Amino acid sequence: MWLRAVDNLCLRCRGEQVSKELTIVQQPAEAAEHRGTLEQYSGAEARAFVIETQEQADIAAELLNDVKRRRQALEAAQRRLLEPMREAEARVRDLFRPALEAAGEADKLWRGKILESNQGPR
Repeated sequence: MWLRAVDNLCLRCRGEQVSKELTIVQQPAEAAEHRGTLEQYSGAEARAFVIETQEQADIAAELLNDVKRRRQALEAAQRRLLEPMREAEARVRDLFRPALEAAGEADKLWRGKILESNQGPR
């Protein structure tokens, strides 16, 4: 009776095409507002900048601190945007966990039975 379950696989298990939605998100305002400045900080003028005096070293240190502040702001904004997705992913994983665990147990059981049958009588 349980072997008939193979004949009753759901359509998705038999290979039905499942459409996927793709949502395109615009670049967040935080990224847009920092991008231009950060690109200038690594552009041709910045590459040509030579530190020869204490004043130039102070300017470089200020720029480096600004890069750090901007990176932290970008990473914080990124975390705020990603957090709901991570929470949703965790909820989806929780929904599938019992079925996947059952699949793992069934796989282990049947692999063991096949292995046992291949070893022959003892």
